[in-house]
Amino acid sequence: MGLGHSRIAFLSGPHKLHSAITRENDYRAAMQGAGLTVEKKWIIECDHTLKGGVSGFAQLRAHAASSRPTAILCSNDMTAIGVLRAAYMEGLRVPDDVSVIGLDDIDFAEFTLPPLTTIRLSRADLARSAFEALRQQAEDPNNPKDATRVPGVHQPGGAWIDRRAERGFAVEQACCLVFIGNQLR
Repeated sequence: MGLGHSRIAFLSGPHKLHSAITRENDYRAAMQGAGLTVEKKWIIECDHTLKGGVSGFAQLRAHAASSRPTAILCSNDMTAIGVLRAAYMEGLRVPDDVSVIGLDDIDFAEFTLPPLTTIRLSRADLARSAFEALRQQAEDPNNPKDATRVPGVHQPGGAWIDRRAERGFAVEQACCLVFIGNQLR
C-alpha cells in the first residue's frame, strides 16, 4: 500500500469454512478502507494446502502481466509456501518480483527459501475465539455472527514475522489486511 503495493491479491481458504469467509470479507473491507480497488479476479479460493497455493498462483498468473498483483496475501502459511514454490518454478524472485505473505507462522515457514514473511497469531487466542464462535452458533444457529477479534493481531509488536518474502510492505498495513473477525480494524 503505502510502500508501493496497491495491487494485492488474496488467496482465501475454502468458502465452506466460516474463518475463510470472515478473512476474505475483512480483506475486502481493509482494501476498501485503504482506498484500494478490490479486484474480484485477485481473490482466489484455495484449500489451505501447498497444492492450493500452487493452483491459486497459477490462476493469478493467467491474467495479463499488466493486471497482475504485486503482492499476494495468503490465508495460511501452507498456501503461501505453495505460492513460493510456484513463483520459483516460473523463474520469479520473491520478494523482488512479487511479495508473498502468509498467516499462522508455522514452524516450517522459517525454512523456506526465501524464508516466509508471516503473521503469528496466538494459538490460545485463536482457540478462545473458535470456542466463542461455536458457543454463539450453538446458542443462536439462525443468527451467525463473525468470530470474535483476536487480541494483539493488529499490534505490530510480536505479531509480524518479517523474513524476506515481502518487499515494501509496512507492518501496520499488512496487519490491517489480516483478520479473525470483522471487528479488527
